Amino acid sequence: MVSLPPGVQYLVRNLPTLVAPPAGVLVLAKLASNHSEGLAEVLGQSEALDIPRWLIITLTALSLPVTFAVKVGYKEWKDHRDAAARNAVLPPRVKDRLPGGVGLLISSLKNFAAGYPGEQFTGWFKEAGGAQFINFRVLYEDRFITTEPDHIKAILATQFDGFEKGPVFHEQVKVALGDGVFNSDGEMWKFHRAMTRPFFSKDRISHFDIFDRHAVDALDQLSARLKEGHPVDIQDLASRFTMDSATEFLFAKNVHSLGAGLPYPFYVANSSPEARAYAEEAQKHPANQFANAFDLTQRQLSLRGRKGLHWPLSEFWVDRVKEYMVIIGGFIDPILEAALARNQGKEKLRQGEKDREVDDNESLLDHLIHYTDDPKVLRDETLNILLAGRDTTANSITYAIYMLAQNPDVLQRLRQEVLEKVGESRRPTFEDMKDMKYLRAVINGKNGSPPYYIPAGTKTGYSVFLMHRRKDLWGPDADKFDPDRFLDDRVKTYLTPNPFIFLPFNAGPRICLGQQFAYHETSFFLIRFLQRFTNIKHVRDAQPPASRPPPEWKQEPGTKGTDDIRIKSYLTMSAMITSRTHLRTAIHQALLASVTPGAMRTRGVHSEILFNLNPTNNITESFKNFGLSDKSTSLLVVRIGPGASSFPSAASCHSAPRPVLTHEQIQSQVRELMKDAVIGSIVPLDDPEQGLASVTDWGAVKKLFKLNTEPAVKSLAGKPEEEHVVVDKIVTSAVAMKSVMQ
Repeated sequence: MVSLPPGVQYLVRNLPTLVAPPAGVLVLAKLASNHSEGLAEVLGQSEALDIPRWLIITLTALSLPVTFAVKVGYKEWKDHRDAAARNAVLPPRVKDRLPGGVGLLISSLKNFAAGYPGEQFTGWFKEAGGAQFINFRVLYEDRFITTEPDHIKAILATQFDGFEKGPVFHEQVKVALGDGVFNSDGEMWKFHRAMTRPFFSKDRISHFDIFDRHAVDALDQLSARLKEGHPVDIQDLASRFTMDSATEFLFAKNVHSLGAGLPYPFYVANSSPEARAYAEEAQKHPANQFANAFDLTQRQLSLRGRKGLHWPLSEFWVDRVKEYMVIIGGFIDPILEAALARNQGKEKLRQGEKDREVDDNESLLDHLIHYTDDPKVLRDETLNILLAGRDTTANSITYAIYMLAQNPDVLQRLRQEVLEKVGESRRPTFEDMKDMKYLRAVINGKNGSPPYYIPAGTKTGYSVFLMHRRKDLWGPDADKFDPDRFLDDRVKTYLTPNPFIFLPFNAGPRICLGQQFAYHETSFFLIRFLQRFTNIKHVRDAQPPASRPPPEWKQEPGTKGTDDIRIKSYLTMSAMITSRTHLRTAIHQALLASVTPGAMRTRGVHSEILFNLNPTNNITESFKNFGLSDKSTSLLVVRIGPGASSFPSAASCHSAPRPVLTHEQIQSQVRELMKDAVIGSIVPLDDPEQGLASVTDWGAVKKLFKLNTEPAVKSLAGKPEEEHVVVDKIVTSAVAMKSVMQ
């Protein structure tokens, strides 16, 4: 059956409202004309009443806006009357310079495209005198939003029966989510919830098998790409890991998005016709097409939500989500058909029966088929769970790694916990994760007035993102990444008295069924990740320019001024376009030709040689591949693995005379050590954001490595302090450069 375009459906649905006023005027005019003599007699006129045609046309034209204005005015009057009758008030309305909230709609769409999430709401809350419950009317549609824990508690728990997803939301997303658990109310929602709940009611080893298989694949590809000398987009990597994991536990068959390979940074993809052709060909891979369609679907659904009741007018002739759903259905539908064929004739559980026992190796689809063989119900539910199982966890992993890159002290403390509890290579267990308090804290990383009245049918949203950043709820450091807030006395001060200030998985009857699954998947990946990598660095230059925060944002307060990425917010929140995270990257082999005087330092069982890099010997392109200008002077950090004992350690240097080594001895030892383990990274010393002035600025080098020794080394040419050895000249072979990830 061919469905009508969204705009046509909108007109048909609103036809009575659109036609009634002008039709009423014409009918009244006709009646007046037919009874003109009677009307004249009533009015005391001697001649029949003649209504001018211009008046009929004018009244017909004005009937629609006048009727609309009367309806809006009546609703406002009724809402205030009803609020007063309950000794309540309506939320303050945000002022707009344009009628009907047109300006607020424009502001919302601009923020969606290029702004910082939630900042327009923050401004509106301030305009409302600090109220945390406001009404921002868009195209005369009242929309309430709150960040007040008590209000959110009422919506989710204490007054749950008074709130629903509602017909407007259902209409906006039904083409993608159908009548699944996230887009249904009443008995349909209870049915979806009841048949899905048993699948998530206990932890299954099979889920860890899935996590481990795909985590190993993802991290192997990460290591391989780093050995090539390129930064890696962690958000892309995490999305592929969670997509493959989610589709496998849902359908027992994954989309193999990791099999499509990792994308290269944008400057590599644009470096030559061959590279561009490779990137274009990679986009044609079925897994990449599936993931892209999934992302674009969420973007379009989120746009619909911002446009409100009248979104079909922006997709008048074409439903922009349907074309993406064709791609998604191309993967899901054959799997559904095969599963239904396998289970044909099997008896179904009747509604109200006791929850069935889920087999350990069973997929969600295999489980759901015991309840229904309706392909639409199965498709809706699996797609709903896929949305939750893929994106939210991918975003948690991405932001966790990003924040670890921004907070090396947290990174080292978390890695220490991983090594102490799990070790360097053992697979983590449920018990390990329960015992890793700091890991959970890293993942978690935020009266006397009259009650508010919410008129029936009013869209009422709440922002967990903004609530988690309220300083009156979390303390003065609310916008700071500090996992200890979930471990120290701040728990008793803020969280224990008011648990509804922290809602990463919602609450009440609609609380996320898969919250433990999400914690386990995120924890599993981070543990495996930290078992293999010791350091993380965010490389801003590897991000496409459109994904970088504008320079003027640096002057803004809070996380808007400190974030090095731009956040996008669709149905879930993630980094805009790409977030490139650089992990002790192997240096491009050609760079070795430019190595000149440097120094060496010892760090635990490892040693690091600091090389001064100058762009010579035709390596301009290599520098550009790392986001550096051909005029840059940079520092190359080469990490040498255990076995560097032939170099004096910090301790021995402190108490013993420094040995004198010839150039040949140093060169020979460096070459020998490089054969075993070398990991390098480039740090531009002339980057204003780093605050590094030149390669001879040892204060900058000390800052880079967070050295606490005094006094500062004055220059590479000067006498170094105890934990450094002067290396006057090192020339190494490109062949000797290898990267070993630990």
